[in-house]
Amino acid sequence: MDSGQYTNYPRPPVREINLSVIGVAWNMIIKNLMPFALCSLAALVAMAVPFGIGYVVSMGAAFASASNNDVGSAIGMQLVSTGIQLPFTILAYALAGPFAVSFVLMARKLLAGEAVSTDDIFSGFSKFVPAAIAGGVLMLGVTIGSYCCIVPGLLFGGLTMFTFPIIATKDVGPFEAIRESWGMLTGHLWMAGVAYFLASLVSSLGFCVCAIGLVVTLPILYVVEAILHRDFTEAPMAAEAPSA
Repeated sequence: MDSGQYTNYPRPPVREINLSVIGVAWNMIIKNLMPFALCSLAALVAMAVPFGIGYVVSMGAAFASASNNDVGSAIGMQLVSTGIQLPFTILAYALAGPFAVSFVLMARKLLAGEAVSTDDIFSGFSKFVPAAIAGGVLMLGVTIGSYCCIVPGLLFGGLTMFTFPIIATKDVGPFEAIRESWGMLTGHLWMAGVAYFLASLVSSLGFCVCAIGLVVTLPILYVVEAILHRDFTEAPMAAEAPSA
């Protein structure tokens, strides 16, 4: 057992990060497309408002810098533009947090052999405050890490992958969930980073279809997190999940 990192859980075997869970997550979503797609759509609509405001404000700053012939001033204004957009981006991901918990709860129902429906779309809103705070904090951490040559951002994302599943299954605050996730995955640092990168990559592939495809691909990261967390804390992942 690695450094006693699983002593808080009743099952002692060390769990491994199996990248095949990405395929399992995809099949789970496709077989239950309607509730997952509608949840994605609701999340994207919620995120669109702060994203749109941030884009308009930051573009205004960028145009202001473009009208200045001084290179130093232009660079400075571009940095200001990026700084202006960042809090709106954090807010967008904060609003997405409760939907992330909804994805996790739907995945856990399927893993338990239960069906999901459109009634589960807003199930994560019972944890609205911790989920929203966690969404903003995780986005900020990944962003800062990504500015440090990308790899630290991926590792941070990997170490905090269990944050939303912990919030979904326990009555804990966002920072306690982040700390617990970090502790559980420290012994799997590099594989956690790889899993986070691949799941995030697949989740973002919907952008290739004029962003419409995001309603299908967006849940993949959170479903992968739910499956891995279930594997680490309970039984091995289910081979099949029921359709809605």
